[in-house]
Amino acid sequence: METRKPRRTGGEGHEERGFRLKLSLGLLALALLTPLGIVLPRVFHAEGTWGEWGPEHLRKVLGYMPERLSRGAHIWHAPVAGYSFSKDGACLASQLFFYIIAGLAGIALIALAVVLLVRILRTNER
Repeated sequence: METRKPRRTGGEGHEERGFRLKLSLGLLALALLTPLGIVLPRVFHAEGTWGEWGPEHLRKVLGYMPERLSRGAHIWHAPVAGYSFSKDGACLASQLFFYIIAGLAGIALIALAVVLLVRILRTNER
């Protein structure tokens, strides 16, 4: 005898809505915290934005450049360098705004990729 899974009626359960709300709020909080990468180096008088080091800065800090990193350094260039559309650089407020927008865009792209992947897997499952 074959057992069937209960059909979803389209409505979400209370637990699923609660999970989605918590996940959304958590991701929004992380996106709003992304400017710390710009602010903290200024507060502590450090060099540049944390984690956005170029090959030359890594060579200076590490004392050498990992071979594979140096080979791939030319592949990716930021679409909005310095988080500003202006050629002369931008004020801190503008950089913070674009940093948050970049964080939200990254979250949206990853969420879209996950949704598409789930749909593809569900379609192949049938």
